Amino acid sequence: MTNKTKTALIVGVIAILIVAVILFIFRKEDVIVRTDKAWVTTNKSGPCPAGETIEVLKDYAMAPVLKMGQKFKVVENYYGCNPLKRGDLVYFRFSPQESPVVRKVMGIPVDKFGVRMGKTKMDWRAIINGEVAKTPAGEEYQFGSDRGNPVLSLYIESRKGILQENEIILFAAVPSAHITAGTMGISSMVDVVGKVFPIDEEEPEVETAKEESTLTEEAGVAPVATPVEKVKENLDKQVIQKKSVKPRAAVNPGRGPLPKKAPKGPPAAQKKK
Repeated sequence: MTNKTKTALIVGVIAILIVAVILFIFRKEDVIVRTDKAWVTTNKSGPCPAGETIEVLKDYAMAPVLKMGQKFKVVENYYGCNPLKRGDLVYFRFSPQESPVVRKVMGIPVDKFGVRMGKTKMDWRAIINGEVAKTPAGEEYQFGSDRGNPVLSLYIESRKGILQENEIILFAAVPSAHITAGTMGISSMVDVVGKVFPIDEEEPEVETAKEESTLTEEAGVAPVATPVEKVKENLDKQVIQKKSVKPRAAVNPGRGPLPKKAPKGPPAAQKKK
C-alpha cells in the first residue's frame, strides 16, 4: 500500500467520522438554543406557538394556583420561540400512557441544585441556587422514601450539581404532591407540551344582568328587570298596599260591634240646670 493510498484512507475515515458526529448532533428535530444564560427547545418542524387547547384540571396538586375542575389554556410549543422562566406553569407529559399534568418550573438549565435530608428519610428538601424550594404559599417542598435516597439526589454527582441542556426541575403547588422532582428527579423539556395560562372564573349572573340593563338603556329600550329586582318591586308594592288599607272596625261575634272605649282622663263636669 502506497503512501497516497494510506493518506486517502485516513482522509476518508476522518470525513466519515465528521459526518457521523454532525448527524448525531442534529439527529433530532429539536435543537437546543442558548438564550439569556439558559437553554430552550426550538422545534424546527412546526410553528411557534403550534396552537391552543382548553383543558380542565383533574387533580388537586396545583391548588391554590389552579383549583380542581378549573379550566386553563395550553399554548403548545410555546417554548419553541419563547424563553423558559422559573415560575412558569407547564403542561408536562411524564408518561406516554398517561395524560399530561400541570406543574411549576422551579429549576432551569444552568441552575445549581441539591438536596438536604431532615430528621428522617421521609423529610428531604430540594435546594435550588442555594435556597430551599418553596410552594406558592411559602411552605417547603417535602419528599422522600424509606427505601433510600430520593431520585433527585442521584443526578447530583453526574451533573455536578448543575442542570444541563434541556433539563428542568418541576414541582406541584402542594408540598407533598406526587409526580414532581422529589419523586421523579430531573425532567426534560422534550416532554413539555406547552405553557399553561389559567382562565379566570366567570363573573356572577347579577353583574351580567346589570351590564345588559345598561346597554338596553343606551339603545333606548326599556330594560328588563332581573329576578332580584322583581322580588324587591313586589315587596315594595305589598308595603304600599298595607299602608293604604284602612283598619276595619272590631266585631264582637254574635253581639254586633264592640262598644267604644271610654276616653281616658277625668270625667266630664255635669252641666248646670
